[in-house]
Amino acid sequence: MAVDDRIRYRLLYASPTRVGFYTLDLWVAPPPELFEQLLISSGKIQNYSLIILLHDFEQQFDAPDRARVVLRFSVKLMPAQ
Repeated sequence: MAVDDRIRYRLLYASPTRVGFYTLDLWVAPPPELFEQLLISSGKIQNYSLIILLHDFEQQFDAPDRARVVLRFSVKLMPAQ
C-alpha cells in the first residue's frame, strides 16, 4: 500500500462522515517520522530507539472557527544498542 501524504480534515458541523483532503498542502515527511523528530528534539528521549505507528491523523472542525487534531498512534520504545 502506498503512503498517503495528503492531510485529512473533517467538517463535523456540516458533514461529519465526509473526509476531505487539503489540495495544496502535503506532509513534508511521513507523519511518524515527523513525530519521532519532535520527540527526539525535545531531549526527553535519549538512548532509546523508537518505532512509531501512526494509525490516524485528522483535523476535525467542530465549527468554522474551531478545530482540533485527532491523533491515534502506538509507540514502541526500546533501549538503543
